[in-house]
Amino acid sequence: MTLELTDPHGNLMSASPSTGLDYTVKLVEFTFINIGAAFEHARRFSSVKSPSELVEVLINNSREQFETLSEQVKELAAVAQEVSPEPSENTDCAFWD
Repeated sequence: MTLELTDPHGNLMSASPSTGLDYTVKLVEFTFINIGAAFEHARRFSSVKSPSELVEVLINNSREQFETLSEQVKELAAVAQEVSPEPSENTDCAFWD
């Protein structure tokens, strides 16, 4: 099934509902990954025995979170690109005139 929509400029747009489901599935997947990471970080914090070890744990956790977030953003952007409707016929746009 394909949805056909018209954008504000009258261009015909189409999108498949399954791609929206792909985006939702990816969000749920990332939620589980991030919840697991939060528990792992809490476990690491609870085992800290000195201020220097705390700093090391904080730095490592921050680096891991940044790397994970960067990958998740890339993946979501790729799925969002698939989800966004693309012009199917008329690609002329009043904005570019």
